[in-house]
Amino acid sequence: MMIFNRDKAEYLVFSIISKAVILIGFKRVKYPAKALAFLFLNVIPIRKKVVIENLRKAFPEKSDKEILSIAKKNYLSFAITFLEIMAMPGLTEKNVLDYAESDSLDVLKEAAGKGKGVFMLTAHFGNWEYAGTWIGVKLNRSILGLAKKQRNPYVNDWLTMMRGKFGNRELRPGAGLRALISAARKGEIIGTVGDQRGSKEGPRVKFFGHDTACYTGTAALSVKLGTPIVLSFYIRQADGTYYLTFEKFECKEDDEFFDNPEICLTQKYFKRLEEVIRKHPEQWLWMHNIWKY
Repeated sequence: MMIFNRDKAEYLVFSIISKAVILIGFKRVKYPAKALAFLFLNVIPIRKKVVIENLRKAFPEKSDKEILSIAKKNYLSFAITFLEIMAMPGLTEKNVLDYAESDSLDVLKEAAGKGKGVFMLTAHFGNWEYAGTWIGVKLNRSILGLAKKQRNPYVNDWLTMMRGKFGNRELRPGAGLRALISAARKGEIIGTVGDQRGSKEGPRVKFFGHDTACYTGTAALSVKLGTPIVLSFYIRQADGTYYLTFEKFECKEDDEFFDNPEICLTQKYFKRLEEVIRKHPEQWLWMHNIWKY
């Protein structure tokens, strides 16, 4: 008697989709993404209530019609990102370099040249997975990315393979403080996202005018080790390519909470993230219930 294995069944569907979109091609996934977005928004809604509520909190001045319009574009952006990630194993190094550009990469190079490692701080915006690959290929060096372990072990192994195809490596958030400190002292570029919801009892910063639970770990390590932070965003362009921005990131005397550098850096990050989101509201992952409490 055959025993149903949910993880294997999920991965079978996952791998079939991946093989299909590899054939379609990274640049052409925007076409099937339209159908997928419609499915996720209207047929089998994925976190639709969270998306709408988050948008209303962020943009209280907008009408219901405007909120729904942003939500539709957001689901399309999410679908494109999802399918692009599924198509990434089919990319060559030339493909990776052709699909993005940046005129501020020297900011990251300069920070990495100081020999204290770099925290490359970003968000769930655009396609953060592809951007990490582009940076690694462009700099011809391995990027160490903080990545949560997936529930499905087969999908988890696939993501590890995909991230490692061009030399990047993973570090689990639970690996411990010692591993992060060691990586920084070895001069690693450590990619991390800072827009996850923090613990209920943890510190708060302002984000779209709301008190928002946050994590201050990256800021705390930067202060402790003297490891510079470079703030980076990966913005999808109208033609489907990406524009990557890299910014020096530090607190100055006229910044809010300057006397508390961990909060100062974290609040400054969320302020900058809000500015970027307001320009491209469809490209942030609104499915994340960041204002749960």
